[in-house]
Amino acid sequence: MNTDSSPVTGSDAPLGTAVPPDCPHALLCSIPTWTNIVEYMDNKEWVLKTLKTAYPRIRLHTFVKQLGKICSHVHGKKDEDCLLFPSRKVAEYCQAYVLKHADDAARPRILRFELPVKHDLVISLLFPDGIPELFAVLFPSSSLPRALSFWVYTGTGISTRLAEHCLFALSTELLDISAMTMPLAPRSWRNSEFYNVHRPLGSGAEAKALIRRLFSGIINEGPENIRGVPYASPDDVYLYSTGMNAIWNVHLMVLHTQSKGTKCAALNLLYSHTHDVLENWGPGYLFFSNGSIDDLEAFLALEDAHQYGFPLIVDETVGNFLNVQMLPYADIVTCSLTKVFSGLANVMGGAFLLNSESKHYPAFKAYMDINYEDTYFSEDAVCIEANSRDMNRRVHMIDHNAEAIADFCYEESSKEGSVIKQVLYPKYQMREQYERCWSKATNKPGYGGLLTLTFISNTAAMAFFDAFPCYKAITLGTVFTLAVPFAEAGFHDKLDWAQENGIDYASHVSISDILPPLNSKGYREGSRGALRVKDAHMPTD
Repeated sequence: MNTDSSPVTGSDAPLGTAVPPDCPHALLCSIPTWTNIVEYMDNKEWVLKTLKTAYPRIRLHTFVKQLGKICSHVHGKKDEDCLLFPSRKVAEYCQAYVLKHADDAARPRILRFELPVKHDLVISLLFPDGIPELFAVLFPSSSLPRALSFWVYTGTGISTRLAEHCLFALSTELLDISAMTMPLAPRSWRNSEFYNVHRPLGSGAEAKALIRRLFSGIINEGPENIRGVPYASPDDVYLYSTGMNAIWNVHLMVLHTQSKGTKCAALNLLYSHTHDVLENWGPGYLFFSNGSIDDLEAFLALEDAHQYGFPLIVDETVGNFLNVQMLPYADIVTCSLTKVFSGLANVMGGAFLLNSESKHYPAFKAYMDINYEDTYFSEDAVCIEANSRDMNRRVHMIDHNAEAIADFCYEESSKEGSVIKQVLYPKYQMREQYERCWSKATNKPGYGGLLTLTFISNTAAMAFFDAFPCYKAITLGTVFTLAVPFAEAGFHDKLDWAQENGIDYASHVSISDILPPLNSKGYREGSRGALRVKDAHMPTD
């Protein structure tokens, strides 16, 4: 843990280093230049070799890789690879996906991976609720890219903490420590100063109950709910290991409860992997872009969105429920808890909430009563619950500072000779519609912590990005400022398609989570520091 009170900007973090630094479960790696981003997205071997870690849903974490190798060694055949999942049902989905898309005729097989654990008291500490079941999907090595696509799109793979706990429970003779880029240190995340203040719970079940309560809109001790829908309930919140896992499961639920053969409709550009989910499961989807969001907002203003009978699903990850009330407009809201809800970039999670006033609620609820599997690893739930206790303060600070930066850049963009072409931020685009959705129960809701700058040229955008004094990594919703070339990182393989649908891919730089410097004892208050675009340094392991 960094005990120096001076701020750490992250701008000089070498390529591939963990972000946050020295954290075994860091979700991000530093990718400090625009060229590095392109090379990372192109899977350049020299870049991949430098990575200490990466977003665990996108690239296999070192702990997950190690456990998979052990499983392949114990159960695999020659030229076979495997991926590990927390339930047989999910493993069967992976098996079907690989079989559908693979070129060779070899059928992927599923087996239950029984850990050859050490017999000592450490096991009861690592797994107080018992050792979770693990299921391996083994397939020819040639099918690995397709299997990894399933892992990426659905977010259903085992978590880094679950893999770490499993590895620590094994005999050291089975481990290849030299191949791991992070040290095994189960529960060490609890030792940082942040968790001395926000002490983690001892029970995963208790943590999950509190997460469901908060996500349902109950933010204080009393019964008041900020969701804007009467009787929004923790019982209608479903937790998952990642945000994409939640989205994938919502999609499956809709496919199984609506008319067969009916396509989904995607309004404006979604997160790229959400497009992949809609494309790979079900009869496909219709895509509406280039300003059609204005038509939707006008339509919703008429308050008759249910006249056509289709369910409306809204992802609130960027706006977050402390700022905007989306549930009154939607049948389901989804969210990546990994982002603003957690904030510390050291754990993943996802959730969705059913609107109990929706006409689809009875069908959705009946489906979930039968099909929901709670595979969220307890240690992850304990971590994300502890992180979420600081959400209210983080959101207010981020909103305040992001708006200040947006105002500053907006003013700069109007000056003669400015390289900034446009500031994309709710305060300046669709402000009326955004403010209509502001939370009625939150004191001073804001415009969120994500803004995008477009520049007059590719050269200007690249120069700005490379010189910007913050961490460069691909996500949002952290306690340190991040910057990323939005389209390059999100639509690298579909840049022409993204440009056709409103994204000027070569000149977008997205900035998120603008916070003043943070020392090891907590936030250093003061918004003017944010105008220098300094980032925060979170307490780490």
